[in-house]
Amino acid sequence: MRTHDWKTGFTLIELLVVISIIGLLIGLLMPALRRAHEQARIVACQSNLRQSGFYFSIYTEENNNKFFTGLGAGYPTWYEPMKDYFQDDPKVLLCPSAKQYLALPGISPGWGGGSHSAWEFKKLLGSYGTNNWIGAAKDVYESGFHTLHAWESPLVAMATEVPVFLDCMFGGGEPQPRNGPPIREDVHQVTGGGCSMGHFCVDRHSGYVNGLFLDWAVRKVGLKELWTLKWNKQYKTANKWTLAGGVQPEDWPEWMRGVRDY
Repeated sequence: MRTHDWKTGFTLIELLVVISIIGLLIGLLMPALRRAHEQARIVACQSNLRQSGFYFSIYTEENNNKFFTGLGAGYPTWYEPMKDYFQDDPKVLLCPSAKQYLALPGISPGWGGGSHSAWEFKKLLGSYGTNNWIGAAKDVYESGFHTLHAWESPLVAMATEVPVFLDCMFGGGEPQPRNGPPIREDVHQVTGGGCSMGHFCVDRHSGYVNGLFLDWAVRKVGLKELWTLKWNKQYKTANKWTLAGGVQPEDWPEWMRGVRDY
């Protein structure tokens, strides 16, 4: 008489072991896949800024090495003089991590963006903003577009430290050393001293933003590093929000305490 061979199938325990191993492998792979996806977005964002840098450089070359006037507030007023360069390539204005406008608390509808939200202004959609101190001197705003502060031209000695175009929740800003950081991520409310630095202090790339500089180079910038850049001619880089100026960990809002110090 033949006996049955009970070893031809999987037991429940064996099946559970296989499922557990597959789950463990997926758990190990997912962080790596997320990192790869984020790195791809960072590379695409930096590519956008390099292309934008090409447009800014061509503009200044065609205008006696001068930037435009009329920059102010957080409005993307740079787009009007630059639209002939950008209008055939509007996607270059959108960071892959912030391609759509989303209404956020504390920001007027149809206006500012956030860490992963584009800004919208008069049907123009963008993820980047200008350092408005690059503009040609013009005393029309309270924040002071005047000769002592405005860069006016890319032909300056400190070009590697002067930001031009960065990840931003508005179309631009005029950062000053006294400007405090946002009290919470994606909220347009700061700890004090004015809000312009907060326009750029968005956690878009895991503690960093991407930025184009006056030498037309592109690199990532730490959120706290923003306070150390040379935003205008008179900007003091060793200010109260820097290690050189004596900032303490508890001075930062809680959401920023885990990012790198500068």
